[in-house]
Amino acid sequence: MEVCGGVTGELARTPQGWCVNNDAEVRALSALGGDSHASGWLQAIAATLNHGLIHDFDMSSLSRSLGAICEYEYDFSSTRTMALYGLGPATVFAAAFSDDPRLEWWLGGTLLFRLGFNVANGYLWSDYLGNFNWHPGTICGWPEAYDSDYQDVIRSLSELPAPFWNRLKGHPQTWLRDLAAATDPATPSRELRRLAATGHTEVRLAAAVHPNIGSAALWRMVRDDDSPRLVAAAACNRRASRRLLRRLSHESWGAQCGVAGHPRTSARQLEHLASSALEGKEVGVACSVASNQRTPAWVLRWLADPWTAVKLDYEHAYVVAEAVAHNRCAPESLVQSLLAHPHRRVRAAAVCNPVVSADDAELLSGDRAKAVRGALAVRRDISDLVLALLAKDQQESVRRIVASNPRTHPDTLRELARDPVSQVRTELASNELAPADILASLANDSNMFVRSSVARNSATPADVLAGFASDTRHIQHWLAQNPATDTATLTHLAQHSDEWCRAALAENSSLPRTLLDQLASDPSIDVRRPALRSLKERFAA
Repeated sequence: MEVCGGVTGELARTPQGWCVNNDAEVRALSALGGDSHASGWLQAIAATLNHGLIHDFDMSSLSRSLGAICEYEYDFSSTRTMALYGLGPATVFAAAFSDDPRLEWWLGGTLLFRLGFNVANGYLWSDYLGNFNWHPGTICGWPEAYDSDYQDVIRSLSELPAPFWNRLKGHPQTWLRDLAAATDPATPSRELRRLAATGHTEVRLAAAVHPNIGSAALWRMVRDDDSPRLVAAAACNRRASRRLLRRLSHESWGAQCGVAGHPRTSARQLEHLASSALEGKEVGVACSVASNQRTPAWVLRWLADPWTAVKLDYEHAYVVAEAVAHNRCAPESLVQSLLAHPHRRVRAAAVCNPVVSADDAELLSGDRAKAVRGALAVRRDISDLVLALLAKDQQESVRRIVASNPRTHPDTLRELARDPVSQVRTELASNELAPADILASLANDSNMFVRSSVARNSATPADVLAGFASDTRHIQHWLAQNPATDTATLTHLAQHSDEWCRAALAENSSLPRTLLDQLASDPSIDVRRPALRSLKERFAA
C-alpha cells in the first residue's frame, strides 16, 4: 500500500498477527526522500489490525484517512473530523501508535473532544449549543468540527480498547501524556493542579474546564495567566465561583460569553451583560444571556423585543430572539408571542419549546416555512390529525420527520409507506414503533436502503428478518447485528463466506454462546477478535 510521501510498504499477516513485512525496505525508501515516518505509520496500521479495530479490507481507507490528516497544517484546526470517514476509533488508535508528529498533533486535538463528556454531564454550560455561535469548542480553536461531529468523536474515544490508553500513559511525548490526563473525567484535583502549572497551552486549557479542578485552582490559573483563551475556558467551568465570574465578566469577549451562559451568574450580572452586549453589538454574549435559564423574565422580554434587536446588525437581529425562543424557562406568554415572529428560525424554535402548548403549536401547521412545519412534526404531543396533515406536506423533509415520529398514527404510517420518495420510506423503516405489517411490506421495497433500515430495526418480526438471509451483503451485515434475528438465521449467517458479515454477527448481543464460541475459532482473525471481545464482555462472570 502507498503510505505517505510516495513510499510504498507491505503489511503481512503471520500466525502472531499483522506486521510490517518489509520494514528495512520502507526505511531505505524513506531515506531516499520519502516520508521518514512511513515505517511507523505501517506499524500503527498493523497495531490497529491486531486489536480488531479494522478489517484487512479497511487498510486502504484508514491509510487515506491518515493521509488526509497529514495534509493539514500543524495546528489544532486539523482536528476536523472529516478525516475520520467512519473509521473513528481505528484512526485515533493508529495516531497513538504512530511516530509521525503530524498524527500526534492531530491526536492531541482529538483528545480535547473528551471535554464533550463534561458538556454531557452538565459540567459545562451548553443550553444553546445548536444555534449559538460561541461554545466550548471555540476555546481550543476547532468550532467548525465541534458543532456537528463532536459526539461522533467522543463515541469513537469511548470505544477504544485498553491498549490505547496504556499507550498514552507511556507515550514518548510528555504533552500528550499530560493532555490525556487533563481530559480524563476521572483525573483527581491534585493531578489537575499539577497539570495547570505546566507550560503547554492546550493542557492548561483542558485543566481549566475540567469539572474536578476546583474553584480555588481556577482562581489561581486566571490570576497567573489572563490570556483570552484561558479566561474563556475558566468561565465555562460550572465549578467557577460567583466571585470569579464577577471578575471574568469584565474580561474578553469569550469570557463574557461563558459568564453570560453560566448557571451561577447572578440576575444582576446577566442584566449588565445584556445591556453591554447590545451596546457593543456582541451577538454571542447576548445569545448567552438569552439562553441562560436564570435570566430574569423581563430581561428576556427586552432581548426579544424587535426595537431592541435593531441595535444589532440586521443580519443577526433574529439570533437573539431565537435564543429566547429556545429557553425553556422563558415565560409561556413570551414564547407564544414569538410564534408570530417574522423570521422562520425564531418561529421554529418557539414551536419546539415545551412551554408552548400543543394546541398553540398546531396553529403553525400551515406555516409557509418548512423549517417550522418540520419543527412541529418533531413534537410528540401533537394530534393525529395534524400529523396526518403534515404527512401530506409537499416538502420531503417534513414527511420524513413525520415518518420517524413514534407518535404518528399507524394509518398515517401506512400512507407514508407508499410515499414515492425513498428517503421517507427509509425513515419509516427505522421507526421502532412502526406496526409489523408496515415493516413486512417495506421488507420487499425495491430500494436497498429501505430494506437495510428494516433489517436493522429491532421491532421487525423474526419471520420478516429471516427473509433477508439471501439479500445483498450490505443488508446481511445489518441482519447479522440485529438482536431480533432468530437463531436459525443467525446459524445460517455464521456459515457466511464473507468474513465482514461473520464479524458483524460476532457483535450481536443476542448471539447464542455456541455460535459465539464457533466464531471465536474462525479462520479469520478479523472475526475471532470481535468474537473473543464479545465473549469477555458477555460471559466473563
